[in-house]
Amino acid sequence: MLARDLADLDRFDVPPAPVHLSNSTDPFQPLELRFAHTRCALEGLQAHRRRFTTITVLTKNPRLAARSDYARLLGALGNVGPAHPAAAARTASGAPGAQVEVSLAFWRDDARAFWEPGAPSVAERVEGIRALRAAGIPVVLRIDPLFPQSPLPTQPNRTLADVGLVEAQTPQDLEALVGFARETGVRHVVYSPLKIVLGRRGGLAAPMRNLLAVYRAVSAPGKPMWRGGSWRLPTEVAERWVTGPFLEICRRHGVLAKFCMRNLLETD
Repeated sequence: MLARDLADLDRFDVPPAPVHLSNSTDPFQPLELRFAHTRCALEGLQAHRRRFTTITVLTKNPRLAARSDYARLLGALGNVGPAHPAAAARTASGAPGAQVEVSLAFWRDDARAFWEPGAPSVAERVEGIRALRAAGIPVVLRIDPLFPQSPLPTQPNRTLADVGLVEAQTPQDLEALVGFARETGVRHVVYSPLKIVLGRRGGLAAPMRNLLAVYRAVSAPGKPMWRGGSWRLPTEVAERWVTGPFLEICRRHGVLAKFCMRNLLETD
């Protein structure tokens, strides 16, 4: 199916556009080691390179992306030669031909184990990001989503531990994450407040149910916003309590931060 789609780009002479692997499913899951579907996709993109501007890979497993064979392929995809239809625009904008976005929302592995039990450890992701940068692969760090922090802005003040939740991101954690972004020379960081997504069968896991109770408490006398199948903090609450302090940390460290939708729209 992918081969047919790529061939159609040539058949209809489709102008170059950005491509993203993948906003919905991590392309570097353990199954990749067995089936190499992502490698196949990247090789197909390389064979039709003139049809694409920026190629972005989003993953929680940068160690696999940094493996020498994948790093060579990503490096080749990033090499937009002068014959490419978008070569002049690439040069003018300074945007890379290929980049890896790495999701790393936690700095302590106890928080990662609670909130992302099936994902690679913090240490593995840090190692992978360093390896990608050593290989010359542009990286965007997604400190995304941003979680609420204790003490909660309620009367009386409570903590996440009071409702059976592990503290996801202390101010010290966010300082460390943004400092790591600056140290490793990532292009920028991406952020957005946590959305509590209703499951496909209409339910929520226990941590998300507890977090929804937190959202309701801190939104009072209002209530969380319901949009697109998820609950979100009211904008003014999120800006004051979640995104505002994070953006101040980024400002102090001199790290560019982009809201997730802005990051997507500005990937050209």
